Amino acid sequence: MWGGLENPNSVSGIGLIRTLCYTKIGRESVANLKQVIKSLCNVSRSSFDWQFKAIDSLLLLLKDPDTRYKVIDIAALFLVDLVELDEIGEAITRTLLRDFHKIKYGKLKLMKSKKAERALKEIWDLKVERKKREKLMSEEEITKRKSMVGELKQRGNQKFWCGSIEEAVKMYTKALDLCPLKMLKERIVLHSNRSQCYLLLKKTEAAISDTTRALCLSGTVRVHSKSLWRRSQAYDMMGLAKESLMDCLTFIGSRSMNSKHTKRRVKIPYYAALMISKQMNATWPFNDAAKSKLCSRHQRKVEKSNGLDRFPGMPTIIEEQSTEKRRKSRNIERERRRKCVIFTGGPAHIHGRSQAGDDRGHGHPN
Repeated sequence: MWGGLENPNSVSGIGLIRTLCYTKIGRESVANLKQVIKSLCNVSRSSFDWQFKAIDSLLLLLKDPDTRYKVIDIAALFLVDLVELDEIGEAITRTLLRDFHKIKYGKLKLMKSKKAERALKEIWDLKVERKKREKLMSEEEITKRKSMVGELKQRGNQKFWCGSIEEAVKMYTKALDLCPLKMLKERIVLHSNRSQCYLLLKKTEAAISDTTRALCLSGTVRVHSKSLWRRSQAYDMMGLAKESLMDCLTFIGSRSMNSKHTKRRVKIPYYAALMISKQMNATWPFNDAAKSKLCSRHQRKVEKSNGLDRFPGMPTIIEEQSTEKRRKSRNIERERRRKCVIFTGGPAHIHGRSQAGDDRGHGHPN
């Protein structure tokens, strides 16, 4: 029925999904497929050209009262990182906070997930409460906060280079809480630095969240290349090859754009080239078929070679080894019989010696 749109490994059909979301029946059908919702959420936090189509599809589902609470538990965890995106960030904020007053003041439990509820509270604090507080701040207080943010950032860097990664995360988090919203450059660097710590701690989801926020703050004109590379690494750790590949390609594109301004030759880093090669092999449409064909070809070669090393009438290697072992064991037995005489009441002369003479030597040869 869905023509492959439910496939989590494919991001094709985003435009068709958005078209379906413009109709009531289409929204209800899409909202019932969690894999489709997760695919839309992953695309919304990526460098794909159809990123905004995926965001638009999610917003259409969230605006419909009948489908809103079917998808908000998943969508809120992804869209919370995009509320400061240029042009569409305000629309995301308004859509997500549409019923938040019922949760905050009415204490109604409209969502099943506590994580999604915390995400909405974070958006409310960032876009509403924090803006109000900073409007009432004096210039002296803002200046004081700037100096405190710089000091916390330096301490976080020192903790990072000393290997205290968790302590560095705490320093960067405190700096982000104190940093005024207008200090975009400082917030970009703090989010990106904290994402590097999360990568080392193998908290990939937190790393993707921080890098996405840094990229939203930096915009598309002067994109933050370090955040692109770090998000590409995080997606690679999660096994999302297409998202990782697109971030890596955008990372190289941003370096080429910077080189045009400085008039330097573009150099693709070796680590980025390795990542592109890895993800292109992983995302190749016929990768699974090629692997199965290669395995079957190797199996046929093995089957053919099974009879090539055997000649008619000649023993195999295994047979030669067993024959050699039997020959050695017979030689050892003969040598043992020469040195030791066993009396079993048999013949009177053994090896030319009489039984009486052997009795004088207590059974041992002279």
